[in-house]
Amino acid sequence: MPVDLNRDDLVKTRLKANFSGLGHLWLPQTVLASDFIVSMPKVKTHHWTGVTLSMKNMFGIVPGSRYGWPKNVLHWAGIHETVLDICATIRPHFVIADAIVAMGGDGPLKGQACQLDTVVLSDDPVAADSLCIDLLKVDPNRIAHTLRCASAMMIQIKPALAQKSSVFRARRQGMRPGEIFALRRGRVTTTNADVYERVNRGDLDTPKTTKSVRLAALSSGLARDLEDWLKASPDGGPDGWLFPSEKLSTPVRKDGVWRRKVRPKLIEAGLDWVNFQVLRRTHSSIMREEKVDPKVVADQLGHLSM
Repeated sequence: MPVDLNRDDLVKTRLKANFSGLGHLWLPQTVLASDFIVSMPKVKTHHWTGVTLSMKNMFGIVPGSRYGWPKNVLHWAGIHETVLDICATIRPHFVIADAIVAMGGDGPLKGQACQLDTVVLSDDPVAADSLCIDLLKVDPNRIAHTLRCASAMMIQIKPALAQKSSVFRARRQGMRPGEIFALRRGRVTTTNADVYERVNRGDLDTPKTTKSVRLAALSSGLARDLEDWLKASPDGGPDGWLFPSEKLSTPVRKDGVWRRKVRPKLIEAGLDWVNFQVLRRTHSSIMREEKVDPKVVADQLGHLSM
């Protein structure tokens, strides 16, 4: 049942950190009684804090009915400092950050749309926010609240941050999982992926149909991340696997990746029904909502028609 936190019963709560000097805040009873809290930010830049991500998103639990709009008491105490105090007191257990269409520039009032085609899932809000900062190409030294947390936790804010947390970026581009894991390094460029083989039940064979042999377009955000991945991953030459197993001679198994890395996080977030096929269908649905030419969508998905 939805709850309006601005109208919820409030409890005077002692803060578990003292960066702002406020000492306590009046917080909603529903939040304090919750067993599991998910922060779901829309990824964007922010004029005062640099970014609004999972940690800054927790600013929203502080009721405007008590502190007014735009919660000037918190601004006067320091936004970064208040964010740290709130997150130390009410820590998000999981993050689902929507960066499919993010906001860059001077947000949130004068920002511009930024197509990143990404959803970040993580059980570590600092790590998730650090990754999103990198996606937005924002200088991490400008974001005082994440920088303070990263320093305390000895995290280096950079793309290799996946070593710190389990982060899955759902940017399927409409490709089948067998096609993704059969990609070779020399078949991926800054604009497209050459799909000419697939992994099917552990064996390497040709794609599902003749139409499935195609050049699948890549978004600019995904292309940038693939460039970083190619630099960081083992270089097996043009015929080496884009996503190799530990042996390097075979591609990583999609079922293992899903079972060990992705599915446990989805279950925690109440999304246990999601699978690779759901992501592929979501891509198709988004394309229809954007009124993309059905022929273009069919070509991207490797279908004969839509």
